[in-house]
Amino acid sequence: MLRPWVRWGSALVPTLTSGAITSYLLASGNWRQWGIEEMAPMTASNTSFADLANITFTADCLANGQPIEACDPYGRPFQPYVVLPARVLEALGLGTQSTGAIGVLLGFVTVALVAWLAFLVASRWQRDAAPLMATQIALTLGAISPGVILGIERGQIESLTALLVVAALLAFTRPTAIRWLGVPASLLATTLKYLTVGMFLAFANRATLTRRNWAVLGGIAASGAFLLISIPQLRQAAETSGSGNPQTTMSAFGLTNTIATPLSGPTLNYFPPAEIADAWPMLRIIGFILFAVAITGIYLLVRHLEMPPADSLAWVLTIGSGGVLLLPYLIGSSHDYRLIFLIPFIAGLGLWWGGARHARATHLAPALITLATLALVTSASMLPTPQGWRWPTWLVIAGDIGLFAILAATAALALSMALRTIRRDTLQ
Repeated sequence: MLRPWVRWGSALVPTLTSGAITSYLLASGNWRQWGIEEMAPMTASNTSFADLANITFTADCLANGQPIEACDPYGRPFQPYVVLPARVLEALGLGTQSTGAIGVLLGFVTVALVAWLAFLVASRWQRDAAPLMATQIALTLGAISPGVILGIERGQIESLTALLVVAALLAFTRPTAIRWLGVPASLLATTLKYLTVGMFLAFANRATLTRRNWAVLGGIAASGAFLLISIPQLRQAAETSGSGNPQTTMSAFGLTNTIATPLSGPTLNYFPPAEIADAWPMLRIIGFILFAVAITGIYLLVRHLEMPPADSLAWVLTIGSGGVLLLPYLIGSSHDYRLIFLIPFIAGLGLWWGGARHARATHLAPALITLATLALVTSASMLPTPQGWRWPTWLVIAGDIGLFAILAATAALALSMALRTIRRDTLQ
């Protein structure tokens, strides 16, 4: 039995570290120490909160009856997902002048998410102290990783969607009426960022139907209906985000990026050389083939592995968070701030590790935690620090390979669970 001071003290490590680093960066504006290429502020704040500014300026356009398609102060192409949060801010009487305050609040939403997950892992831990501290250190490194810090600097609502996804996943595991809170939480997450619908990969098995988890089915139906009526906006978002454009993993992640980056030479740039960009469709096909091979190989390794129950916190956090990343990873390129979903992914694996009895499970969970931490720590390698330090390209590529492996493992584990529940129900 762990002593209380060890259990709860471990949770304070990521919580206090995340809070301290976030406070320091928001107060100093010293984002470049993390290799972040900050954008010029368009408001009185000393931080750009550039993606949030797109929303707050749009709120002002709505309030003044102006066209919203050109409201981004940075002149970027119109993104339809800014409209809903902008309408909420308009209704609250908030706009451009509130950018700094809301940006700070979003930064501490990330801290709150980290604290929630750190204390959740500590409360459910059933093994000895060393693996618990290893998991909390992984959460700490993830919380202050460049990709997550980039999201704070940009004022990204990805932190809010991550909090909503975690809330939905945890609610869906509850046996009481609380599980129905997962429906509005999952729907709101989907309306804010379309691809968070990937959270439902955690429930893509026969047990969801046989156990009549109506709350999950209601969440799937609500989010699916929203996506269906939003198809034009989905297409516009895909076109204007540049997700299909050739990029390296300097500040974005994606399956084709993972293949293209090591082919682009030792110097890491935002965009690959012309010959690599011209081969983008072929690299995409090669990427899908390699990913399918990886899923197959990992499935063969884990098909007899003891896994958490399909409705456990360990399962839904791991596969739900991995599922959110899996969709954008396969579709195209996404900015590295979306890797914030690796934080609940690590927490889910920690819950699996902390409650596992099977020896192979105690090897798989820490291996995936290590790869996820590597992917986070090497993310958003945009610029050298003021001291001239930067991750070497080979290590960034290693982080990309780690992300490739953990997302292939997410798909393989989900496939294994789906086939396992089908076999079990057939035998019964």
